[in-house]
Parts: sequence; structure tokens; C-alpha cells
Amino acid sequence: MSNPIGNFMKTPVHSISSEETIWRASQKMHEHQIGSLLVTDNGEYVGILTKTDLIYKVVEKGLEPRQTRVMDIMTQPVLSMDDQASAVEARDFMIDRNIQRLAVTRNGEIVGILSVKDLMSCLG
Repeated sequence: MSNPIGNFMKTPVHSISSEETIWRASQKMHEHQIGSLLVTDNGEYVGILTKTDLIYKVVEKGLEPRQTRVMDIMTQPVLSMDDQASAVEARDFMIDRNIQRLAVTRNGEIVGILSVKDLMSCLG
């Protein structure tokens, strides 16, 4: 069995309110040098916003980043796996769902994000 994905996830989890603008989300991603933000509403994770979302749902459609809210383009729901899951399980899950990033949980709480790039280091 391969190493658990918890050993390769990125922490801390960065998030943004669903009410914030895409412009602010983009700034936050750049500031932290990350490719995604978990989206919150009333303290709960309700979606994920990725660089890919910014390209295909904002830029390509000509939306105004300072007027478009995160909730308007985020991907729902947040898909996750337990931090003890194997890299192979995570790979298969991500391929089956065509996703690039996966929330990682411990005891039901999101504790990190696993990207395809992180997964490649797991499977080496």
C-alpha cells in the first residue's frame, strides 16, 4: 500500500467567503502562491474555486472579476477523502471525477488539499 495522502497534502487550508469577488480571490491565490481556495458560507465549506475556474468561467466568458462573486463560479460540492487513504485510491477518485484538487479530511474535518502535482510526488 502506498503512503497515506495526508503525508503529501498542502496545509494550511486557505479559504474565501462565497460573497467575495473573483478579483479578491485571485489576489489571495497569488498572495499565497496556491491554485485553489475552499469557499465558505456561514462557516461551512460549500465549494472550491480553482485557477481553472478563473480561466474557463471568468476570463473565457468575459465576466468582470470585480463584479463577479465567488459563489457564481465555484465548483460544488467539495469532494474529499480521508488523510489515511492511499495515493492510488486518491488517484482513482480524482480520475473518475475529473478533478485536479481534493480536500483531505481527518475525523471528518478538512485539514488539507491534495493536488494532482502533490499526487505525482506520492506515486513518484
